[in-house]
Amino acid sequence: MRTTILDTVTGECKHVAAEWDGDVFWWTEGNGSCDCNRAIAMGHEDVTNAVGDQEVCLGHARFLVIDVCGDLEGHDKADVITQANAGYPADMVTRHLG
Repeated sequence: MRTTILDTVTGECKHVAAEWDGDVFWWTEGNGSCDCNRAIAMGHEDVTNAVGDQEVCLGHARFLVIDVCGDLEGHDKADVITQANAGYPADMVTRHLG
């Protein structure tokens, strides 16, 4: 599955590079379901998840999946997008996705 991610802070949209192709689970429930790996996929290596010497999750506050294509494993496109953004604030999702 290929994704397009929106940075809700800068307004930048990016079709994620092929090396970030993943299955539906990875983007909806796995490591791609929060801002940690979405920031890296967007090329924002400056966004860090290090606090002191510990790694912490960045949570769900900035990077939304706004489009998907490719192998959706039989799932409906709208449902995949909804599930990929399930942890994000509802008002933010509504504001950016309608």
